[in-house]
Amino acid sequence: MTASEAPTRSARGGSRWLLAAAVALATALVGSLWIVDYLPTGDGANHVLAGWLAGHLHDPGAGYDTFLEPGGAVSSLAFHATFSALERLMPWRDALRVTLSLGALVWAFGFASVTTALAPRRALVALLGLGTALSWTLYMGLFSYWISLGLALAVLGFALRRRTWRWRDRVVLGAALVLVMLGHSFAAGLLGLMLGVVVLVRRSPRGRLRELAALALVSAPALLVAVLSARGASRFVEPNAAAGNLLGATWLAFRDRLDILWQCFTGGPAWRGLVPLALALAGLGCLAVRARRGRATRDELAVALIAALMLVAVVTTPIHLEMWRDLAPRFLPLGVSLGLALLPVEELARPAARAVAAAAVIAFAAASIAWSSVHHRALALASADALAVAAEPLHRSGPRLPVILVPPEGSVAQVDDKEGIGNLFAVEQGGMTPYLYALRPGLHPFVWKRPRSELFPRMPPRFYGDVVRAAEMDPRAAPREVHLAWLAMLGAAYEDVILWGTPADVDAFEARGYAADARRGGAAVLRFAPCALTVVLEAPDSPAAPPTVAYGWAPLTEPAGERTVGDAETYPRRARFAEAPCGPVWIRGYWDDDASGDASPGDSFCALADAEGRLHVELARTRHTIRCRRTPR
Repeated sequence: MTASEAPTRSARGGSRWLLAAAVALATALVGSLWIVDYLPTGDGANHVLAGWLAGHLHDPGAGYDTFLEPGGAVSSLAFHATFSALERLMPWRDALRVTLSLGALVWAFGFASVTTALAPRRALVALLGLGTALSWTLYMGLFSYWISLGLALAVLGFALRRRTWRWRDRVVLGAALVLVMLGHSFAAGLLGLMLGVVVLVRRSPRGRLRELAALALVSAPALLVAVLSARGASRFVEPNAAAGNLLGATWLAFRDRLDILWQCFTGGPAWRGLVPLALALAGLGCLAVRARRGRATRDELAVALIAALMLVAVVTTPIHLEMWRDLAPRFLPLGVSLGLALLPVEELARPAARAVAAAAVIAFAAASIAWSSVHHRALALASADALAVAAEPLHRSGPRLPVILVPPEGSVAQVDDKEGIGNLFAVEQGGMTPYLYALRPGLHPFVWKRPRSELFPRMPPRFYGDVVRAAEMDPRAAPREVHLAWLAMLGAAYEDVILWGTPADVDAFEARGYAADARRGGAAVLRFAPCALTVVLEAPDSPAAPPTVAYGWAPLTEPAGERTVGDAETYPRRARFAEAPCGPVWIRGYWDDDASGDASPGDSFCALADAEGRLHVELARTRHTIRCRRTPR
C-alpha cells in the first residue's frame, strides 16, 4: 500500500462507521416515536382532528359538518397534507407516527445538508441533527413549523452547494420557497431571509443587486401564497378578541428571554438544551477566530451571520402576539442549528482528538434520543386514562365541552393546552369541541360555519384549567369547589362533558347529576341528567303581585334560571325547572310588593331565606320538591 492510499482507506473506513452510527441513531429516533400509541403534545390533537376531518367531514352521524366547512388553507399544511393523505391508507394513530417520523428525519437531513455543504468532512457534526430532531417545537405541537424548518435547512444546504446560482438553480430555489410556504409561511419567510443573506455575503457589491432581483423574481409565487394565506385575520370576530389589537405583544423580562435560549430548542432537562447552545456558541466563536485568520469561507460567514441574527431575535422579540403564541422561540432552532453547523471538527489533526469528538457527538445524540424515549412513555402513561376513555365506543354528534384540570407535564413541553385532547374524543367518538383552531380561512383547513357563540353554548376560556390550578395556590381565590360548580353548570348545556382531572373531580360532577358513560381514574365522559326542581309557592293572603322564582348552582351566586309564576289565581302555585342539578342549590322566591320590578327589601320572600332572600337546599332524585311560604321582610 502506498502512502497516498492510506488516507483514502482511512477515509473510507471513517465513512462506514459514520454511516453505521447515523443508521443506528436514526433507527432509535424513529423507534422513540413508535413505542407509544399516541404522543401527547401541546397543539398536536388540534392538528390531528383537522387532518381527520379532511376525510371524514361528512361522516354520517358524527355531526362534524354541522359546525365546520372547508376553509381553503394555503399555508401551514406541512403536517396536515401529509397526515390526511396517510390517514386514508392506515389507522390515524399509525398515520400520525409515520408523519412525525418523517418530520424528524426531514429535520436531521436538513441539518446534515447545511453541515456537509459547508465542509464535507464535517459530517460528524451532522449526527447532532438526529439528537436535536425531537425538539421543543415538536413537543409544543407546532408540527407544520417543525417540518418546514427541516425543509428550509435542506433548501439552504442546496443553495450553499451551488457556488454560483444558474437560472435553473434559481428556479429550483423559487419552487422550494413555494413548497416551504405551503408548509408554513413563517418558516418560508425565514428561508427567504437566509437566502438573501447568502447573496449579500457571497456576491460583490456590483452583483448583489442583480442577484437579489433575480431571487425576488423567483420568490414571487411564494409571496402570492403568503398573501392568500394572510387573507382575513379571522372568519368571525370573537367576543373576547381585543379589537384593533391583533398585534398586541407580550414581553418577558430580559432574564426570562435569555432562558428561552436553552429551554426552547431541544427542551427537556438542562443538559439537553445547554449542550447544543454551548456548542453553537462555540461554533460561532471558532468561526470568528478563523475569520480573523482569513480561513473562513464566505458561506461560513453567511451562516454565522444568519445564526447570530436568529439568536438576537430570540431575545429581542415578544414571546407572544395577540393572535400568535410563541413568537420568540421560533427563531431559536435555526440560530442553534446553524451555530452547530460551524463546528470545525475536520480541523482536528490528532486521531485521538477526532475519536473523542466522535464519541462525544454520538453520546449526546444517543442520550438525547434515549431521554425522548423515556419521556414519551411518561407522557403516554400520564395520559393513559384520558386516551382509554377516548377510545370507548361512544357516539356523539353535538357540542362537547372539554374540562381539563390536570396540571401540565412541565419538563419539556410546558403543555398548557391540554384542552386540545378533547379533539381526540371528537376523532374517536364524533361531535365537536369549541377549541379547534378554525377561524382563519387562509390558514386553517376548516372554519366555523357561524360564530362559535351561535354554534356552542356558553364556554369557559381555553386555559381555564390554569385558573383552577392557580386558585389552589392563592388563599384569596375562590376554592376549587366553586370552579367545579361553574364548569358543571356550563357543561349542562352540552351534549356531554369530557372531564380530565382527579377522581374527586369526577365524583363532584356525578354528585351534581352527571352520569358517566365512560370513566377511568380521573378521566370521564359525562352526560348531564338533572334532578329537576319544583318550587311550591304558598301565600295564604293571596297577594296581588305574582311570585318570581330563581335558582342557582350553589355555591355560585349567578342565577341559572328564573321565571314569574302568574298563571293561576289561587295558591299554591308551582314553578318547575327541569334542568336543575342535583346537590346544593339556592332558591329565591319573592313577591314584588313594592312594584320595583326586581327583588328589593320591601318585597316578600320565602320563609327561612337568608339576608339575600335565598333559600339553600339539597336536591336529589328522590327529593326535588321544595316549599316556599311567603313571609314579608
